[in-house]
Amino acid sequence: MKNVFILIIGVCIGIGSSYLWQLRLYEPKKINYDGTIESSYAAFIESLVKSGEFVQSHKYYSSDREKAQAYIHILSSLINMIKQEVINDHDFPYFNNLNTFTKTGMDNADQTYHQTFLDGSGMYRVWGTRGSSNTISFTTYLPDTLSKSLYVLDDLKYNEDGSFEIILGGENNDFDNWMPLENDSIRLLVRQTLSNWNKEMPGTIHIDRIDKEKGLYPIINADTVSENLLSLANEVLSNVSRWPDYHLKRVEQLMPLNSISKPRQVGQTGGLSGRLMSVGHFNLQDDQVLIIKAWPTDSTYQGIQLGNPWWQSLDYANRVSSLTLDQSKISSDGAIYYLLSTIDPGYYNWLDIEDFNRGVILMRYDGLKNASLDEHLYPSAQLININDLDKFLPSDEELISKDERMNQILNRRKHVQKRFNY
Repeated sequence: MKNVFILIIGVCIGIGSSYLWQLRLYEPKKINYDGTIESSYAAFIESLVKSGEFVQSHKYYSSDREKAQAYIHILSSLINMIKQEVINDHDFPYFNNLNTFTKTGMDNADQTYHQTFLDGSGMYRVWGTRGSSNTISFTTYLPDTLSKSLYVLDDLKYNEDGSFEIILGGENNDFDNWMPLENDSIRLLVRQTLSNWNKEMPGTIHIDRIDKEKGLYPIINADTVSENLLSLANEVLSNVSRWPDYHLKRVEQLMPLNSISKPRQVGQTGGLSGRLMSVGHFNLQDDQVLIIKAWPTDSTYQGIQLGNPWWQSLDYANRVSSLTLDQSKISSDGAIYYLLSTIDPGYYNWLDIEDFNRGVILMRYDGLKNASLDEHLYPSAQLININDLDKFLPSDEELISKDERMNQILNRRKHVQKRFNY
């Protein structure tokens, strides 16, 4: 009997290990060359070829829309990584601002992201203006995009004119705002969250290193460019493969289709500390609607958005692919009914899936007490035929005209243009 029990335990462990192995994220083999600038450039070209091979062999390289977006995914990753790996210098850093051209990793439609990489043994001064965003937070991580938060600063002291200064690294000599740095390469990410797009705008953010005597900007040489090109090659390939693989193995294979999870904290996996997030995925026919039923909460920020299977946010400027609580219409029963479909059903809270029959759903909740939500406020999902929609909505749910929808979209585009200074 004891031997049978041990055998059963062994089989269970074996099955579990095999399952976990299947869920591991794909890690492309690093590209290494002989260190010359010519070979590093060849490595960069090779990374683009391998990125193309990866997307072409992936499950999500299926419909015409998915194929088209696969290459946009590669190109937007490339633009972002060029700024990150080639332009950035630990001694003379700039913030790399993610925007509509550099979407990656399901960027939040309601946030601006300013990111830079620092020498953890140094000291830096971040300075800027508060703006009118809903919230602003500064978080340090290890370089990996899925690493847990190291330190969070979200309660800043400001000057009377709304300006601020933060010192990073060194000793805390009674600075108004201070963040520690570790003796390693550190990623600094600044999030500004915008809930009311008609009233809120991000502030300005800048950074300088202050623990070294300033000389002339270093002359770029072949060794530096060679090293940066090799780093660019591997980072592009890693970013291209990571996010669709994340969606496939951490969302699609673990969650029922056309569903949404209960909210959970995401600070340990690269998300904002204290944030709750619900994740779901959809696969819809043209005559179907997925209803996400949600409830208003006491959060300082609450929002829903859609993304494609390559894990990039859908077009949130020229389409209604995201809504915050401030932007949503609350129904007469106190709930919010978000309607995901290809065809506009004529209700305000429609979310346009942008000809992606399948994709990802994210809901975020910030500022909740104890970072928790009562179970009766959890979102839920229900798949229906579009012709039956009125049976599942309150009888007094109001329709929206085509002109009202166009004005809704034009206002969104105007905000995004202002947000990124386009």
